[in-house]
Amino acid sequence: MSNLTKHLHRYDAPSLLALQKAISGESKRRAAATSLISFTEYTYPRYQAGSIHHQIAEQLERVARDEVDRLMLLVPPRHGKSELASRRFPAWYLGRHPDKQFISASASFALAEDFGRDVRNLMNSSEYQEIFETKLAEDSQARGRWTTSEGGSYFATGVGGALMGRGAHVLLIDDPFGSMADARSEHKRKEVHDWYTGTCYNRLKKMARSSLSIIGCTKTTCPVASWPSKLPAVTSGPWLN
Repeated sequence: MSNLTKHLHRYDAPSLLALQKAISGESKRRAAATSLISFTEYTYPRYQAGSIHHQIAEQLERVARDEVDRLMLLVPPRHGKSELASRRFPAWYLGRHPDKQFISASASFALAEDFGRDVRNLMNSSEYQEIFETKLAEDSQARGRWTTSEGGSYFATGVGGALMGRGAHVLLIDDPFGSMADARSEHKRKEVHDWYTGTCYNRLKKMARSSLSIIGCTKTTCPVASWPSKLPAVTSGPWLN
């Protein structure tokens, strides 16, 4: 660094500014590969992270590191959980683990497919390719279901949808209820619970340290807040919420 400093006087101001920007850009690119918040800021320059977003990202990073195998994020609506958890996290996770399988579920298939399209487009972007080498397979790029060239996959489904033949290292459920009325309906709660315990749980990879993330709603109104004592475990560890 001292040798570089000695020769800086040879450069004019525009050249020094360009050098500074290049060094800063490289630093941000490297940080994006290891930090979900840095990744989000790199691929979405207008993104402004608050303290709650750093907390969400920290827990999702723990999932990616296999430190947490069951995670509940109980977050009020319109607090940016879906931007991090359903759009940026799947792309970041598959960038780091291109051979893994990811299932993303939402209250409706249309919403889940929209998330899948956003993740796919993000992974095809030039900013993403500057960070990760992961690429989508050329013959499999439907917006709700696609594979990576390294054998990984992303599959979007609505809550209640069939998952026959699909496996997952990460299963993410973002807002399992389409409305507050659904969330308060005992019948709808049972449908979601039965779908998770009967269909979803069996999709998680048994031989891997599988991860389950359930995202959405407030602790006082979200029916899944009472699930930790009722749901089967992927491993013997407790739910983190």
